[in-house]
Amino acid sequence: MENKDDLLNPEDFEEESGKEEKEKTKTDKDSNEDDSKDKKDDDSSKEKEDEAAKKAEEQKKKNAEYAKKRREQEEAERKKREEEIRVKTKREVELGIYKKNPYTDEPIVDEDDLEVYKTMKQLEEEGLNPIEDYPKRSAELARKRRAEEKEKAKKEAEEKEYFAKDIAEFKANYPDVDLKELAKDEEYLKFAEGKTKRWTTTEIYEAYMDKKEKSKKEKQEKEDDAKAEEQAKKSTKTPTTTHGKNPQTVDTSKMTDEEFIAYFENKYNTN
Repeated sequence: MENKDDLLNPEDFEEESGKEEKEKTKTDKDSNEDDSKDKKDDDSSKEKEDEAAKKAEEQKKKNAEYAKKRREQEEAERKKREEEIRVKTKREVELGIYKKNPYTDEPIVDEDDLEVYKTMKQLEEEGLNPIEDYPKRSAELARKRRAEEKEKAKKEAEEKEYFAKDIAEFKANYPDVDLKELAKDEEYLKFAEGKTKRWTTTEIYEAYMDKKEKSKKEKQEKEDDAKAEEQAKKSTKTPTTTHGKNPQTVDTSKMTDEEFIAYFENKYNTN
């Protein structure tokens, strides 16, 4: 008599096959989800890298523009200084040459007298009367000077405002730094020379501290290297076994292997 439990039921195969198919489908789905997640992570990482590269490029452009402006300002200041020196030298030479105003028959003793003479001479060159037309030209020049003084005062006010903001920014960044003490630091003042107005006080201070820290680090490295070298020299020298009053040292670093072995055999045999 057959045992029903031993019989293979086709439905069992169908059920088992369905389970395997479901598990395979689930595995494929999980795999696809993992692949999708990895792809999203890769895309996110690439986006971050692209964003970082973009920001780095933008910062590089800003630094280049800032450096260009600094160079232009330096060049403008250099030309201004040269022009001031040229004008001053010319005035000194002219005062040495022109001793008397031929139009007024008065002596030229300073720059004001020199300006009167040069104005009168200019009027004559323009075909005007240097005596009669001088008052009108003098008034024009006075108005021009007042306008220049007004413009100068405006620039000075702007500079004052700039430096006030500059110092406020520095104090906000470095509240523990005493500016009065910093102004007494000869090394800092030498470093800052020529950088004022082109760099902010914060930029000058940070660059100064970076340089100082770098110099300190380089000095320490040199000292460490010197100590290591001295220690290495000492470690390669071994006292001899001579019984004299003034024992000498032997530099074993220059010995061959055979000499080194013979030296120590002789030393311990002697002892």
